[in-house]
Amino acid sequence: MLKSKNKGVEYRELVEGFSKVLELDANAFLQWVEAYKSVLSGVFEEGATRIWESHLAWELKSSKDYVKGLTLKRESKLKRLEKTDNSNAVLIAKYANRTQVWIADVQENEVLRYRRFAQDYFDTSLFIEEDWNKLVGETVSERAIWGAPSSLSARWKLDFTEGPLRQRKKLRLNFDKVKELGVPLKMAASDSGTTSRGLPTNVKHTETGERIRQVHVDAEYFGDDAEAVNIAETAVEANFVGLNATTAQNSVDPRLGGEAQQNPQQDFPSRPEESPHVAGDNEDGHTGDNSTNLASDDDKNRKVARLLDPNDLVVESYNSARVLGLDICEGLLVICKHNIYLIDNYIRRSDGELDDVSNVSPEQRNIYNVILKGKVFGPADLKHEARKWAYESIKEVHKRKFLFRNVGLEIFLVDGRNFLITLDARDRETVYNRLLSKATAAAATANENLVNEDQTMGLKLQSIFFGASSLVELTSRWERREISNFEYLMRLNTLSGRTYNDLTQYPIFPWVLRDYTSLELDLSDPKVYRDLSKPMGGQDADRAEEFRERYDHWEDPDGKPAFHYGTHYSSAMIVCSYLLRLEPFTQQYLKLQGGHFDHADRLFHSVSYAWESASKLNTTDVRELIPEFYYLPEFLMNMNKHDFGTRQTGEIIDDVLLPPWAKGSPKVFVNRMREALESDYVSEHLHEWIDLIFGFKQTGEEAARSLNVFHYLSYEGAVDIDGIADPIEKQATIGIINNFGQTPRQLFRRPHPKRHPPDPADAFFRIHTHSELLLQSMYPIQDIQQPIAAIQLNSDKITVLGASRALIPPQFTKFVEWGYPDGSVRLCNINDDRVLGIFESMHLGAVTCAQFADEETLITGGTDSVLCVWKLRKIQGLDFVLAQSLRGHRSSVSCLFVCHSFSTIVSGSVEDDFAIVWDLNRMKYVRSLPNEKGIQAVSMNESTGDIVVCSGTTIRVFTINGDLLLSKTTSPQSSDYIMCCAIYTSDDERGGDCVITGHRKSGIRLWRVVPESSRDSSNSIGINPGVRWELRLLRSLEYKVDSAPITCVSPSLSRRYLLSGDAKGRLFAWTLADGSGTEVHWLPNSEVCLGCGPLNVWKRWESWIEHVVFAADARIICCATPEGCEDLGPAGSTRRNY
Repeated sequence: MLKSKNKGVEYRELVEGFSKVLELDANAFLQWVEAYKSVLSGVFEEGATRIWESHLAWELKSSKDYVKGLTLKRESKLKRLEKTDNSNAVLIAKYANRTQVWIADVQENEVLRYRRFAQDYFDTSLFIEEDWNKLVGETVSERAIWGAPSSLSARWKLDFTEGPLRQRKKLRLNFDKVKELGVPLKMAASDSGTTSRGLPTNVKHTETGERIRQVHVDAEYFGDDAEAVNIAETAVEANFVGLNATTAQNSVDPRLGGEAQQNPQQDFPSRPEESPHVAGDNEDGHTGDNSTNLASDDDKNRKVARLLDPNDLVVESYNSARVLGLDICEGLLVICKHNIYLIDNYIRRSDGELDDVSNVSPEQRNIYNVILKGKVFGPADLKHEARKWAYESIKEVHKRKFLFRNVGLEIFLVDGRNFLITLDARDRETVYNRLLSKATAAAATANENLVNEDQTMGLKLQSIFFGASSLVELTSRWERREISNFEYLMRLNTLSGRTYNDLTQYPIFPWVLRDYTSLELDLSDPKVYRDLSKPMGGQDADRAEEFRERYDHWEDPDGKPAFHYGTHYSSAMIVCSYLLRLEPFTQQYLKLQGGHFDHADRLFHSVSYAWESASKLNTTDVRELIPEFYYLPEFLMNMNKHDFGTRQTGEIIDDVLLPPWAKGSPKVFVNRMREALESDYVSEHLHEWIDLIFGFKQTGEEAARSLNVFHYLSYEGAVDIDGIADPIEKQATIGIINNFGQTPRQLFRRPHPKRHPPDPADAFFRIHTHSELLLQSMYPIQDIQQPIAAIQLNSDKITVLGASRALIPPQFTKFVEWGYPDGSVRLCNINDDRVLGIFESMHLGAVTCAQFADEETLITGGTDSVLCVWKLRKIQGLDFVLAQSLRGHRSSVSCLFVCHSFSTIVSGSVEDDFAIVWDLNRMKYVRSLPNEKGIQAVSMNESTGDIVVCSGTTIRVFTINGDLLLSKTTSPQSSDYIMCCAIYTSDDERGGDCVITGHRKSGIRLWRVVPESSRDSSNSIGINPGVRWELRLLRSLEYKVDSAPITCVSPSLSRRYLLSGDAKGRLFAWTLADGSGTEVHWLPNSEVCLGCGPLNVWKRWESWIEHVVFAADARIICCATPEGCEDLGPAGSTRRNY
């Protein structure tokens, strides 16, 4: 600044002046400053201004740079803050959205929990109420502690348990809620002889929201095994469990704070379908507490958990439907680790959740189920009943068609029950393969095909009830007369897909007789038989010509194929018409008829009129018969007293009018029909009828020539229902198939071979035909030194048991024994009597009788008047678990018999004046059989189901359904009472079964039940009005010497010998000779026979008697001629074992 140029001031002067500051004299400096004040001011102003300006410029630049930098930093910070704010806003919005979703989820979960709690509470209440009602019902039902001795107003229905040859003969009590039957329609002058058959209509129910309270819970009217049992029974593998529960959606208990509503789900908000699931959007992967995870498999199956056995894990489940005649019942097929369950009225939705079928939209149900079942549900559709069976109990599994679609499976159980279910096509294959792999009994025959898949059936079918033989072998056996005509026809029906479970595919049997007007029926006269080479439309020449002319002149604008008949020989309406008087078919008929019975003149009221209509009078009637005509007399009776109306002639429709030769007895009618079916004439011509129904005359040119062409939709493969897009057309097609009838699958492409005539050389004598030739063994086969109580024939071995013992089938290597002072029952080995287990307190008193129903089921009777059903289980060793207690007797149970083929128990008591029939499958009381006191023995025919009850010297024979056939006093001496009885079943389908009784004094007697020719109406009872039955004595067998009371008798399966045990412990054999008229006599010495005197000629006995064991030192004598005896040599020389 000093060096800067200033006007009038020298640089030197300024330097000198400012140097004074360095001097000590400050005044000099101040004076100088004062002197040069103006100069200095200029200097400073000019320099300072310049410096300041320079400074300001620098400051301004610095400020600008700083502000710019600060602004940039601020902008950067603001951007960062804005970004952070935006990110936070996004995060807040996201979490707000997720919070809303979570809140909705929690709310929905809580609502579901509440609903489930409400439903569980309600279901538990219903379950407890139902269980209580069952207990009450058990105490007030017939023969119960507070029940009536008998019920005259009991209603009955057919039990679908199948017996031998698939015969359904049993009736059971009907606890179905009776629908109001329609009034029979009255005939109008303009009415024609036929009525149109529409689609089955659903019965409307107005009380769908009401709680169902029934003491006895049953299934739908066609249901077969619907009694629900205590859930506790599942621990011992009871065959059926159930729960009758109305869902919480239809009713809410008022104690929960809610009112009954039609659909309470509408009261709760639900999460929109497009809302994401909480677990799905959770970035940290949190899925919530496992205890509240509603999507778990266990939680999805929670609704059915109550119906499953403990520790029985669910493996898979499938939506299915049970076919019940004309109805279906939608439900769930649950495959578990140990058992299979069919649970009614549950459906698994597309989201995996289980729901009631009534709550599921039609779009989520099977379209065919919607068409057949409809969209309206009644109280029966709210019941969740379950049927359960173990894999070991499955006898057969078979693919079936339903509405010509490959969607059916028919499952047969060893106890005679079966079910037809439908699934999706892919599910059916999966279930079929899984069941075959699980069920050992079914898998054993899985490799056998009865019909070639490429030929006709297109399905792999195994044998159902008749062994794993091929169709060719089956036919060969029929040709050789190894099986009966009835059995062969039933097998063919089964192979062709016919089933009792579907009324549109019901088994078909032929009319074999044409004489329904004669007083007596001569089965040796060919004129009484129908022409089996022609269909029903060809039985009358005039009517046949009319059908042929219709076919030849057929013209259809739509190009539909020609046919002879507008109706079919088998349809749901035909079946229901035949079985009109028998429940549950009465209800099925009413559904077809819109809730009313048809005009009385059009009902099946007379066998003779039905034949005339089908063979001659009516061009719209070409019906064949059903199997029941050949084994079930009860379907001809109006047991439930329905009002079918009155014909125009004034005749009231009640029981079916029978031909005169039936003597007014349905049993005689059925027996004679069966005899006609097995007659020589039918055997010679039955193959001709088979050609029409199952054979090469079913389709094609042969069918046209044979007058055997039906509507094209009745044939398999005529239409692809799945390919029909129009729902109206699909429904109409299903209606035609479902109601018109379905032709069986074609089994034979070539003419069916003819049956061989009987070969006299192969005709072995049987006990029922040549009982007079029975020969007694001279010495006992075995001697156990105590009264014989049981004789078991097992292959080539005879096992004899003393009193208070029962063998365990099927190996018979173990037995149970009772009668010990401590009241225990002991399980022992048959070979060494080693005790394998001791079981105490099986009855409140002592055990008096016992018998095994199978290898796992033991039936015991005791002094406490109770029958107990036990299951043998391996629970840390063998143990008996109580399955059911059967109460009905008033005193100690003295005897019982288990009929395996009909799953029936018969028991008797010494003090009671009745025997009791029990259902083994359901473990329930069925009926009482009136009798005298002192019942000592009961037995049951494994073939026909007839029941024999012996008390004192009296025999009473009942049908399987409790109708008394006869009562016979066997001896005038009261001390000669009956000690045992057995049923001999012949191999002759035309009859021959015998009753064998063992007496205290008079040895063994063989009897046969035969109808008398008298028509004394005083003996009109049950199914036998106007017919008196008698017990005809065929033969009395008595010991020649050293007689003893007969305690046990047992006929052999070969029907050629009889075994008897006595009170001394001796087992004797009674064997048929070759038919020469010989008989056995005692030979006390080598020269004289007690029966014939001195001996003449000797020869060996080997050519006369087979398979009998005698003592080595015994000599058997056979009288060959009236003149004397022939020595048959020492028995020990030809010793043989059974």
